Amino acid sequence: MRIFDIRAAVIAVSFGVAALAMQAAPVNAQSACKGLAKSKCSANASCSWVGGYKTKAGASVNAYCRSSSKGAAKKAAGSKVKNAKAKADTMKKSASATAKSKAAKAKAVKAKTQTKVRKADTMKANAKAKVKTKAVEADVKAKK
Repeated sequence: MRIFDIRAAVIAVSFGVAALAMQAAPVNAQSACKGLAKSKCSANASCSWVGGYKTKAGASVNAYCRSSSKGAAKKAAGSKVKNAKAKADTMKKSASATAKSKAAKAKAVKAKTQTKVRKADTMKANAKAKVKTKAVEADVKAKK
């Protein structure tokens, strides 16, 4: 008879240990958002700010911070990633536009310089032509 008592005790202890192991965390666990100020609450993706309100019974409820649903937290995290990507794209476009602008300015400066060089070459050629013309005129006068 003693064997049955030991077996019953072992089974009872096993069930007790299993029940304790499977027990979930208490429902009233402290939230990471509880007691946060509005600015800190808004900055935290897993929290949301609830504005103050009056109940039907007329009792006033102060504004408070509460934890968001998991979906809202994921959505907030996703929007932060999208915002970061958009900002990076904007910066790339801006850098590209700046590079294009610098290239356009350099091209304009080069074109101006080439124009000045052409004008100088033209003036030089005209001066040479005048000198030749005067030399020819002097030869013609000398022959007369």
